[in-house]
Amino acid sequence: MLHRADDANDITQEVFLKVAERLNEYDPRFKFFSWIYRIALNESLNLRRRNSRQAPLDVESSLPAADASNPEKQVNDDQLSKRIQSAMTRLPENDRIVPRCATSRSAATR
Repeated sequence: MLHRADDANDITQEVFLKVAERLNEYDPRFKFFSWIYRIALNESLNLRRRNSRQAPLDVESSLPAADASNPEKQVNDDQLSKRIQSAMTRLPENDRIVPRCATSRSAATR
């Protein structure tokens, strides 16, 4: 999500500080992991907003490679890829995270 190890390390420190400072605000009716995860996600999104109002969209790296043996399919795949990328750039940054994670997860399971 952050694309830089230094940023991830900074966020990790921020999250642990916030958890320590706000431990009394934790509601034990909910999972502790979910509480920490939400803090980490919020801090990550805040950092991305601070660094850039429009983070570059890196859809190409998570899409599967086109089938070079079938030129017609390759053209169709390229057109579809451009349409998806265009649609994703119109989404608010927070909404882009879910499709990118889902795409990365599906690519990792192949």
